[in-house]
Amino acid sequence: MNDDQVLYHFCSKSSLDTSNQWIFVMVVTPVGNVFPHLTAKLACHAVHEDVGNYFRPHQVGFTTQRGCEAAIHAVRTFANAPKNVGKVLLKIDYKSALNSVESDVMLQEVSKKTPSLFPFLWQCYSFSTDLLFGNQVIPSLVGVQQGDPAGPMTFSLAIQPIIDELKSELNVFYLDDGTLSNDPEVVLFDFMNLIGRSQELGLQVNSMKCELYFCSGAPVFEEAFLEFTTEKFKSLETMINRLIGLPSHVAYFLLKNCFAIPKLTYLLRTSPAWKFPEWCSASDNKLKNGLESILNIQLDCVQWTQASLPIKSGGLGIRKITDIALPAFLASTFGVHALVNLICPSLDEGTVHLEEEAKEIWNKLNPSNIPTLPTYQRNWDIINIQRIIVNTFTIDSFTEIARLKALQLPESVETFGPWSKEAQDLVHTIGTNLNQISGDSRSKQFLTQRISLAIQRGNAACVFETLPSSTP
Repeated sequence: MNDDQVLYHFCSKSSLDTSNQWIFVMVVTPVGNVFPHLTAKLACHAVHEDVGNYFRPHQVGFTTQRGCEAAIHAVRTFANAPKNVGKVLLKIDYKSALNSVESDVMLQEVSKKTPSLFPFLWQCYSFSTDLLFGNQVIPSLVGVQQGDPAGPMTFSLAIQPIIDELKSELNVFYLDDGTLSNDPEVVLFDFMNLIGRSQELGLQVNSMKCELYFCSGAPVFEEAFLEFTTEKFKSLETMINRLIGLPSHVAYFLLKNCFAIPKLTYLLRTSPAWKFPEWCSASDNKLKNGLESILNIQLDCVQWTQASLPIKSGGLGIRKITDIALPAFLASTFGVHALVNLICPSLDEGTVHLEEEAKEIWNKLNPSNIPTLPTYQRNWDIINIQRIIVNTFTIDSFTEIARLKALQLPESVETFGPWSKEAQDLVHTIGTNLNQISGDSRSKQFLTQRISLAIQRGNAACVFETLPSSTP
């Protein structure tokens, strides 16, 4: 075995023996070993700035922060601009693009644009990778390696020359998904050119999934929001129904950290969900019903509002879509201003589509209270949370206010395991004062014991109340 073959086995994706049933079930494509993955990550980081500048503004799928959000906002802004009435918008889709692009084309572009990475990527892609299926060997000859951190970059380098040739006024791609918009003749010319040039790279346009829209001056995409989100709503309902069968703590953890808002964050940042209050309320009611089933308790309006606050604000962290939709959208639009203007240079520099309408609604809810750093969703959320607390917990509800303030203290969070440092410091301060006042050196110890017993009783009560109602 020569030096190149030794280096190939070190750098290239590993072979996969599918004769092992468990491996075949768990992993169906070669994913390589840890060494080329780490090397690829470091290599991409070394060139990410230069490569990103080369791709932008037409490609935003590699090393472009908020690239996908910017592409969506740019398309919506362009399509709804009055000056673009009569133009068409074409959504382009490839058939299994990342698995079909020719390796020699990728390596050729890598040698031109990132020559420092060529020796490493040549070792990764210049040889075929074998997939073993029993006694049969299936060579992998085309496409980027599954799981390769450098895969998106090499694919984007391969298609960049084609994208640069397109004449459409709006020309933006996110890896293998592209959008073109201009006069019908220009878009048609670009589309035919794209089909022919893509075949030279081993790519095939999937005409069955390409979509054509007409820029009529009327709101585009908004009318499809409810239809699009119907499946997501059904999926959310299915997940909540399945959570009910799990242990309460596990179900709560999954609902808070995996499902609900974490599953909808991207949708809320790129779609005007705040324009559909009925949909938001219906989704919130579904979350509330799911949380009540998990905890086996009923929540009134005030309790549900408090539960929907972040944990550090005294809630359970099961956020309402109604509270998140507007801050998420505004943070996204403010964060992509420069990139949208770069993608759509023909439009007058200004706000993103629907941004002004969203700001008007925000000002009605939070008058003259725009975050200093509006590109971060957290800054909008903090202002919104303060308004919700003020409007929900009035001066008459002293009990609710006291409970909320107690839960907002750092030492109130950890009661199931070891005390946090803040809790220890607080008990130490109170215990020292008790020692001085009472003269009993055991006062601090007694205080610690009483607090521990109270916590244990409270935890026992919580566990008892979460038992199914049919339990004796």
